[in-house]
Amino acid sequence: MIDQDIQHPCLLDQELTIARDIASGLKYLHDNGVVHKILNPFTVLMTSNLRVKLSCFGLEDVDSTAKASGVVAPEVIESGSYSYASDVFDFGLILLELIGYHATHIDVLCEILLMPSVACVPK
Repeated sequence: MIDQDIQHPCLLDQELTIARDIASGLKYLHDNGVVHKILNPFTVLMTSNLRVKLSCFGLEDVDSTAKASGVVAPEVIESGSYSYASDVFDFGLILLELIGYHATHIDVLCEILLMPSVACVPK
């Protein structure tokens, strides 16, 4: 969905609609006791009228998918378990990419943010 090779970026109102749709879908999952676990641009689908649908949520075997994305929430690194908080972390990464940060920028940001925080993740 969100591709750094796209020549024409989304308009602000489209970006906000996409962000709201992702947040609404995530809220629906969480309200129903489901942790998405692998929220990333590849699990966010878009309809022809630019509405967002979440896919691949609640999967049990997420190790290979999580490793493929290259970025994992600090609590997942610490405990190995996914939570609502790790979904929110993943949503934040999608928002960064949506507003124009490319994967390389996100990788650098995560390196800066995650290195010290892994040691102080609340238990």
